[in-house]
Amino acid sequence: MRHINFDNTHIYIGCLGKFNFRPLMECVYMEVIIDFSDGAISTGDIEVIEPDQINMYVAPYTTVAGTAIAAKAWVLQNIEKSDVWKVTEKYIDR
Repeated sequence: MRHINFDNTHIYIGCLGKFNFRPLMECVYMEVIIDFSDGAISTGDIEVIEPDQINMYVAPYTTVAGTAIAAKAWVLQNIEKSDVWKVTEKYIDR
């Protein structure tokens, strides 16, 4: 399964996610597992917009401390063709 690891307990603008795969242009709504630094896990989908830009839809989840996080969507940009992606903004369906 494809995993994205975030270095925090939640996602916010500016945080970094490390992918264990490379999203391809022909991949639309690819299912992923999202791992957080406290051990919490969520699921989501990614939609490739450009080779270095994706939209990521994250299902609701609960942190290990018990905080409920609502479903959200984010825009991520790839950093220098690496496996690290940066959250640049909240995704707003236009």
